[in-house]
Amino acid sequence: MGALAPNELLQQWKQATITLEMAIGQLIQNQVKQQEQIDANNRALANVRADIDRLLGHATMPSGNKNKPKLSKRS
Repeated sequence: MGALAPNELLQQWKQATITLEMAIGQLIQNQVKQQEQIDANNRALANVRADIDRLLGHATMPSGNKNKPKLSKRS
């Protein structure tokens, strides 16, 4: 049996259909799931940042006034 969703856990707690030990076990399981998701998100974010850094390293930006459009002079 997997961990109950927090709203279901609260409902069962209010109805007294689970014991204190069961509720604590469910809370711990939910905490572990949350931490695993946070860790996965942090890894994904680090990968995205590394990808952006690599792309920026390959990008060439024009330097100086070489590519600036020339403004026409009005008389």
